[in-house]
Amino acid sequence: MEPTVDAGTLGAFVEENLDAIERGLLLVDSRYLVGGAWVEFVARDAGGSLALVAVDPVADHETLLRAADVYWWCRKHPDVIRGLFPPVRISEARPPRMLFVAQRVARSFLRSASGLGFEATANTKLLDLGADENAAIAFEVTRNHARAPGRTAPVPPRRAAPIFPAQFAGFPRFPE
Repeated sequence: MEPTVDAGTLGAFVEENLDAIERGLLLVDSRYLVGGAWVEFVARDAGGSLALVAVDPVADHETLLRAADVYWWCRKHPDVIRGLFPPVRISEARPPRMLFVAQRVARSFLRSASGLGFEATANTKLLDLGADENAAIAFEVTRNHARAPGRTAPVPPRRAAPIFPAQFAGFPRFPE
């Protein structure tokens, strides 16, 4: 099953409806570039934390890698981020958040997330795109601290909560 909307349409929807993804999410900047990587939106959540929002009709390993590049750059240069975006809070104790909006999530996304020490969380929402019964999902990916770099012995990954809770039964699942 192919996505029913293009990246531009999905991005425009997200920009106009950030609050639908999470209450209190405010747009700070759009199309934030770091080297060859980018996220479509930089936002501030209700608690003031930096939220990086990646939008792609099909979230795959490339979507994750470009967002993760921005995430790691922000973690490495918090002073630059605080200078560019004064209203956001970022520190070692308060790392950026990575949010994704997509119509489909490929297995390669989940494999790459696990390999990089990230895991999908249960903060999943179904977004009604408002036309022709189109829908997308919004979800957060967080750092799995049990698999953080620097650990010498491999740690079995914790089981992440299902990315598709019961209320999304019937929604297309993880195509290749």
